[in-house]
Amino acid sequence: MNRKHAGQVALKLLSLLANPRPPDVETIKGTRANYLRADMGEYRIIYTIDNDMLRVVLVGKRNDDEIYKELHRKGL
Repeated sequence: MNRKHAGQVALKLLSLLANPRPPDVETIKGTRANYLRADMGEYRIIYTIDNDMLRVVLVGKRNDDEIYKELHRKGL
């Protein structure tokens, strides 16, 4: 991830800390936990909220399904 994208992802994470369920976030179906997906530029952020704590699970490219394959490989 280049510096520009890392900065964009960092800003999105900060905004998710302030509002973990903005209107553009979607729940990922077919997973054991209630994972949420936030899009940021070319990247997707997969996260969950546990006891008011935001836990980032994965950050990956948005244009392919690799991030979802990784989520399933980890058994999440």
